[in-house]
Amino acid sequence: MEIDYPWAHLLPTDAITLEDANTLAECVRAMTGQELRVFGAVLEVEEPRSFHEAGTIAMDIDDYELVSVSEREYGMEALRYAGAGDELLEILDGFTDFDTLGRLEMEQDGVRETSYGPVKRLSAPWPDQEPEIGQTMG
Repeated sequence: MEIDYPWAHLLPTDAITLEDANTLAECVRAMTGQELRVFGAVLEVEEPRSFHEAGTIAMDIDDYELVSVSEREYGMEALRYAGAGDELLEILDGFTDFDTLGRLEMEQDGVRETSYGPVKRLSAPWPDQEPEIGQTMG
């Protein structure tokens, strides 16, 4: 089976059912170019173990978003979301490390870096990538 998408190699090819293949094909045909990029990014992060899981991701593509702004812009957007207007952001500029704020907000939102660009899940952040091992309560 040959699929001509740059993320095709991320699709699991074991035990594909006709129903799962049709579901995924219908979803992919309906996607915009941007949604196809989002789908590739999410496949990298989610690493689906079955074609059915890949189809579920495709059906829920609206739950994911590529983050196309810098850490600085992400930090400023977080402040806008909290109610800060452009005038306040102008006053804070030069006194606030928007890059660090953006990086922290991206971590909190579960933004993951992929070859398609940074991506986040809107419904809930992805869990931490690697659990911290060896930490003890002290």
